[in-house]
Amino acid sequence: METASINSANQNRHEVVGKMNFATVPCLLSQSSEKFRAVDVEINFDLAGVAHADSAGLALLLEWCRLAKVAKKKINFVNVPGQLLNLTKVSGLSHILELTGQ
Repeated sequence: METASINSANQNRHEVVGKMNFATVPCLLSQSSEKFRAVDVEINFDLAGVAHADSAGLALLLEWCRLAKVAKKKINFVNVPGQLLNLTKVSGLSHILELTGQ
């Protein structure tokens, strides 16, 4: 069974570890919902621990952007794996997701 988790370094910084794919994204989304309520202004996701990501992982990033907008929070993604950067470019979402690679 594939696993993934979100480890909170502090209230505003969260590290995603494992795979971001169709099997793990529902769990990651569930884990993240409380994170958007806990922060004041800004939420940061560090993706350095992501071992693999596919289009479901990209969809999760988009959903996190939507949740941040609804909650009126700024969202940042750092250490984004090349795989997600490429998916973002290929899908034409670079203008929506401002991603910073490793």
